[in-house]
Amino acid sequence: MKEEKETVQLRQVKLVVENDGVSSSPSYNGQPGSAVIISEPDMTSGNDNPAFVPEEGLNEKEANGKVNTPTEDDDESSDEEYEDESLYGNPWSRGVMRIQTAVLGAIKDYGDMIWTCIYVCLLTLFIAYFIVSMVYRFGDEGSVRLLIITILIALFLGHFALHSFCGDKVTFYYYWSKLSKETRNATSKWFRVIISVLLALGAVIYVIAEVALKTPSNLISLTGMVFFIVVFYVFSYNPARVNWQPVFWGLILQFYFAIAILRWDPGYQAFRWLGDRVSEFLLYTDKGSEFVFGEKYTDHFFAFKVLTVIVFFSSFISVMYYLGVMQFLIRHIARFMAAVMGTSPAESLNAAGNIFIGQSEAPLLIRPFISKMTRSELHAICTGGFATIAGSVMAAYILYKVPANHLLSASVMSAPAALAMSKLFYPETRKSKTGNEVYNMASGQERNIIEAASKGATQSISLIANIAVNLIAFIALIEFLNQTLIWIGNRVGFEKPGDEITFQFLCSYVFKPVALYIIFYYSFCVLMYSTLWLST
Repeated sequence: MKEEKETVQLRQVKLVVENDGVSSSPSYNGQPGSAVIISEPDMTSGNDNPAFVPEEGLNEKEANGKVNTPTEDDDESSDEEYEDESLYGNPWSRGVMRIQTAVLGAIKDYGDMIWTCIYVCLLTLFIAYFIVSMVYRFGDEGSVRLLIITILIALFLGHFALHSFCGDKVTFYYYWSKLSKETRNATSKWFRVIISVLLALGAVIYVIAEVALKTPSNLISLTGMVFFIVVFYVFSYNPARVNWQPVFWGLILQFYFAIAILRWDPGYQAFRWLGDRVSEFLLYTDKGSEFVFGEKYTDHFFAFKVLTVIVFFSSFISVMYYLGVMQFLIRHIARFMAAVMGTSPAESLNAAGNIFIGQSEAPLLIRPFISKMTRSELHAICTGGFATIAGSVMAAYILYKVPANHLLSASVMSAPAALAMSKLFYPETRKSKTGNEVYNMASGQERNIIEAASKGATQSISLIANIAVNLIAFIALIEFLNQTLIWIGNRVGFEKPGDEITFQFLCSYVFKPVALYIIFYYSFCVLMYSTLWLST
């Protein structure tokens, strides 16, 4: 014991010995004369205790009673050491650090002002470019395109600025909500009655003047409309609860949209111009397809030219969502349809979304409210999805030389009609639990526009896969069915090339009466409904 105490005392002694100005102390870090202090180790436990023997079956860390893992203090000390190295480096590093700190502080304090200045500068440059371009050349298609783009940008920015500074006070809905419920109900009732009568009279006058007197054979399509309304009403889920307001307004809106788009020359030219621009825009996909699949990618037309358009268009739609453009368009169309037709905000928003996006993407606009929706509203969502063409699928049709303006007009006209027929077949019997909060659509969660474009392209993979595998499966099944029917017909004498019994042949005759109500040319009925049945 005495020897151990002496050893401990010797370890605590400061060994500094100086002799004639020259240190005879032990060297430390290679420098003689350094002072070394040796503190007493913990000899109660652990390997520092020379008398400690770990138990059998325990490793050294378990025997010591603790595991040497990094602690918060270790992390803080390492951070402090790193900060010390950066702060106390050479003069150049200290100068760079001060500049970075000053710039970041200014951005943090005056970030909004800086971005406002940047936006103002960009807007000023665009206005200057617009004025110069209009003065330099005006009258060709390019100048008209630039003018339309500028007007749309001005409307979007003006709407955004007004809502940023004034909120909802600049909208009609804000002042309308300030009125009493009785006043709103009475005003809207009389307004709808007057407008309904005027629109109905206008439709009757137009049909008599432009259809009955000029091409009376076209009136057969009017009987087709009456036929479908009667059939849907007879087989309705609850005929006694049918609300005829959305039915009337849905059909009347479809009628006037058709007149404005197909029979009114300015409207037809506008949609034709828009369709040409869409077709031109989708042709940019060829560059990406050629880069990935080579110059002969058109040898596999559907796989490498048609399906790749879906990737490009999906990416573009995702970018528009990130910028808030899609929300702007869909929100205002939905408000108009809900106000006119009397449908709930949720189903109106979904119907408006189906004009631009697909059946699987449109319900995502109202995803938080789907659990609260009634069965009638859910039926309207499904009907609207089947009645319109998804933007990505529309792009594929355009590559097959289908006129883009016809596809666009079909989507616009079908949206209100789908709501009308849905409310006729499955009328609302409960009070809707969704309100105007569905219009508050959030922007995309992507951090920048590049991520939005990439995410949109990635999301199209499942759509492309579904289209490809279903086409392979169903075309093969139809071919198998056709060959089976041909074989059956050959057994009883139907052997000539034009006399074979096929699935299309059977469908054309079974559903010929329905096709007769759609178009009046009897010779087209066979081809018409066989095509409709196969597409369905």
